[in-house]
Amino acid sequence: MRKDGICMVKGDYYTKTMQFDDINYKLASQEEQETIYAKYCNFLNHFEHDVDIQFSFQNKIIDIKEFSQYIELAKRNDQKQFSDIRHEYEEMLHDQLEKGSNGIKQIKYLTFGVHESNFKKAKIMLERTELEIIKIFKTMKVTSHTLNGYERLKLLKESMHPCENVPFSFDWKRRYQSGMSVKDYIAPTSLDFGRLRNFRMGSAYGAAYYIYIDAAEISDRIIEDIMAIDSNIHINIHTHSMDQQKALRFVSKKLTNANEVKVRQQQKAMEKGHDGDILSMDLINDITAAQNVYQDLSRRNNRFFITTLLVTSYSKNPSELSGIERDISAVLQKYKCELRPLDDMQEEGAMSSLPIGINKVEINRCFTTIELAAFMPFTTQELFMPYSTYYGLNSISNNMILLNRKSLKSGNGLILGLPGGGKSFAAKREILDTFFRTYDYIIICDPESEYVALTEKLGGAVVDISATSKNPFDISLKSYEKGDDPVAVKSQFILSVCEAAIGEISAGEKSVIDRCVKKIYDKYFLNPVPENMPIFEDLYNELRDTESKHAQNVADGLELYVTGSLSIFNHRTNINIDNRVVCFDIKKLSEHLHKIGILIITDFVWNKVSDGRDRKKYTWYYIDEFHRILEDKLTAVYTKDMWKRFRKWNALPTGITQNVSDFLISPQAESILQNSQFVYMLEQASGDRDILAAQLNISPQQLEYVTDSEEGEGLIYFNGTIIPFKDRFPKNTQIYKLITTKASEDFA
Repeated sequence: MRKDGICMVKGDYYTKTMQFDDINYKLASQEEQETIYAKYCNFLNHFEHDVDIQFSFQNKIIDIKEFSQYIELAKRNDQKQFSDIRHEYEEMLHDQLEKGSNGIKQIKYLTFGVHESNFKKAKIMLERTELEIIKIFKTMKVTSHTLNGYERLKLLKESMHPCENVPFSFDWKRRYQSGMSVKDYIAPTSLDFGRLRNFRMGSAYGAAYYIYIDAAEISDRIIEDIMAIDSNIHINIHTHSMDQQKALRFVSKKLTNANEVKVRQQQKAMEKGHDGDILSMDLINDITAAQNVYQDLSRRNNRFFITTLLVTSYSKNPSELSGIERDISAVLQKYKCELRPLDDMQEEGAMSSLPIGINKVEINRCFTTIELAAFMPFTTQELFMPYSTYYGLNSISNNMILLNRKSLKSGNGLILGLPGGGKSFAAKREILDTFFRTYDYIIICDPESEYVALTEKLGGAVVDISATSKNPFDISLKSYEKGDDPVAVKSQFILSVCEAAIGEISAGEKSVIDRCVKKIYDKYFLNPVPENMPIFEDLYNELRDTESKHAQNVADGLELYVTGSLSIFNHRTNINIDNRVVCFDIKKLSEHLHKIGILIITDFVWNKVSDGRDRKKYTWYYIDEFHRILEDKLTAVYTKDMWKRFRKWNALPTGITQNVSDFLISPQAESILQNSQFVYMLEQASGDRDILAAQLNISPQQLEYVTDSEEGEGLIYFNGTIIPFKDRFPKNTQIYKLITTKASEDFA
């Protein structure tokens, strides 16, 4: 084994191994499945006759204790006061882990090998083949990774210790110094092939089989259904294509032989006075099959593959092997196939199951490309990123969904769904996970007072915008980009506030507002104490003192917001919002002040985002009833700017809304949707489903998960990957009572 991952298996035979991820074949539309199938056929056809291929599908049982470390919350001394709900949340994660199937880890490998006289030639051939594989995988949106020497040795050790979690310790330098072979690092303590139907490999017992196929047509679900069995199972497909001319001669000879048998049967029948056209069904099928194969090879883009299909099961207890065999046999019988034991070839079967590119079982079946492609290696994509936020269970595989929105190029998000589907519940669960798992800032724009209880429980600040109000003139010198004039930036914001208050402003009025804003900050900069922070009244007075028709017009327009009934923003901020979690409760904010309130919150968010970036922290911003923000042109433009720029500022905005059709009425909405790589979809109305299908390329099969779905069920769109989910949060918990919006629920 070399450091670059090229292994000299024997004198003239060299191999490489790649690990590849799954894609959503099962939930794709019929048209998409056909496209994937065609691309996979093209993939197989790229392998020349001098390249050996081995597909390895491994079902590994993972120790639940080992797996649980991926969902653990880091120990935090600063969260002792939240230990009650933190403990509940950890228990919920562990319960979901046990409900799911994450104890089974499915891994897929492709090993390919070439016969060459020396290493240099083999390296060139292998690297050329590797580049072709990666290129075609990319067209199928399949992520792949070529294993280096260390990774291949680790894989081989795991394959030879199938029921153990054995640590792998290997160092190239130490190996050279010790004189040990790489085999010494990966081999089990013992191997016993003295049994007829099984073998022992270290502490594990195994049984090797081959798949006998008698069906005329092959289902594309065979691999998927076998791998769905909750057992330690390895499937290996060894194949190589035959030279096209040799393949044509081979099939032609088979067809000629079958026709000769046909002639002999006809002659015998006529000699006995029978009808010569009456032939055995086996012979008719043989002739038809040979004719079809010959046509496929000569007229279509098909190759001829010599293939061995192997299955190996493992268990710590030999008595369990017969049960696993029954389960696999039951799956294969559905597809008119048989699982046949390799009675006296257990050693050959076991060694051929190692992902190293060697096939010692010469039990072959010939397939054309389109037949071999039926053993589809793709089923359902998983979204599991260790130490990340929990979003429910995969509805198909039942595995936990853990995602890290920070890993996306644009972590902006949308939570969409009909009323009662669980939108705000999902947002609060993400907030809770973020609070426990990170040191990030969390800001909430709450139009219905739904997030107040959670914010208070987390020790956050609740800003009742109608009562306490935040001064729109607050300025933080450190919160602006280096090189920017903070007053100039604030002046642009005050212009927007004035426009929101009094309507369209002329160029002359904008100019006078800008001059007056700069003047009222002079006193603050001379002595930057809170009591010198400007307020609306200071701007109003400065405008009144300015001898200009434009200034007087603006002052007249602002009078209602200074001395009139809408003067709630005309005072200095009197609450401490220097808090990690801040919820702006705007439920009591009148319609006249809604636009100004949103702009003030937006200004605060930008300040917090800037501060967070300076401190190497992310900022999460949640906007409920998102469509209302987009109804107004001014606030919609500010929001669109967030969605475009926040990525560079380590910020993650999330819009929460009901009807996508209402949301998309805004001219800015489409840009916001295009800049959101995370979309959490619950039950959708009929028209909204069509819009989302077009915008996010959702198949009809996937849309079923947002059609008449139950609460907490839907689809997650994550950077182009679409996964159906279900989130059953336990109701007998303090957290559920804290974050549910259903006042009618009885918790007695």
